[in-house]
Amino acid sequence: MEEAESNTLASLRSGAMSILEAIAVELPDVLAVEILPKVDLRDTLSLAQVSKRYRDAVWSGDGVRSLQAKIDLHCPIRYEVKSYLVVGRDAMACAIASNNLPAIRALLKSGREVEEEIEYDGLHTPLTFAAHVGHLGAVRVLIEAGADINKHATCQGKRISALQIACVYDRQDVVMQLIKAGADVNDDINTCFSALEAAVVRGRETCVALLISAGADIPERVIAYAKVHDKTNILKMLKCARSW
Repeated sequence: MEEAESNTLASLRSGAMSILEAIAVELPDVLAVEILPKVDLRDTLSLAQVSKRYRDAVWSGDGVRSLQAKIDLHCPIRYEVKSYLVVGRDAMACAIASNNLPAIRALLKSGREVEEEIEYDGLHTPLTFAAHVGHLGAVRVLIEAGADINKHATCQGKRISALQIACVYDRQDVVMQLIKAGADVNDDINTCFSALEAAVVRGRETCVALLISAGADIPERVIAYAKVHDKTNILKMLKCARSW
């Protein structure tokens, strides 16, 4: 221990280590339990960028619990998703929107339920929100944690699955991951449209191809949608698939 302390002091005196880094080395538990709760929200998030030890402390179970308390007490966090701004108080929404995988795992480890809803333009599951913002890493972590792939979000009064959302927003890698994980490609029960209908109407050619390859049904109404919306290439794909 004396040798470790000596090395730390030497590093401090030489300027090779900051005081904050020294605290993280010598007192990691004190940092997470005593110091982080006293630091404000933005400084906490900034600390997570200092070093791996600080990042691990911020996203430890104790760190996450103190973080959620700060989010509840202070102004809503503002974070950018693609080209638009989202405002929210939910730590899981913040973690997913920034694709912060250690944060997502720490939240789940600290007791956050994998299906606990996120308020954003209605009520999302974490998985449907991850599909919405298009972060494949977050989608994988949530699936690994046991998220129900086919559970619906309720957005603007409509029920919609993660696969349907991914098709609406053309999240091709997310569509592939959800299909691989067993998402129901024909789910339109209690929803307004199937994933294939969403992809056809929005002109998402790659998503259409992925769904067809995964065995999506092609009812006559989908053919009609392709005609009405003048999706020539998609119409050819659909007709070719139905003729197999």
